[in-house]
Amino acid sequence: MSEFLGKYGKELNREREEKKRLGMTQKESAAFIVRDYQLPLTPDQFIKEINPLYIERYHFVLFFSLRPCLNILKQAECNEIEHRFIPLFD
Repeated sequence: MSEFLGKYGKELNREREEKKRLGMTQKESAAFIVRDYQLPLTPDQFIKEINPLYIERYHFVLFFSLRPCLNILKQAECNEIEHRFIPLFD
């Protein structure tokens, strides 16, 4: 996040971030960041720019957090319980 803000000449305020954004949706969080840091972006533009950076940096977290879910689905399949997969990415 600090690298991203640096592109716009802004500096990350960690204390403010930890207190404010916890528990918000991505859209709410993006709106607060754009407003608080006075970025020349809309919240949707911010999300489009920041998401690839997060995926690049934290892709392994997605894999490890999904592993237990996949195990549950596999178990359901073994027990002949019907389930439907929801696509994660377009």
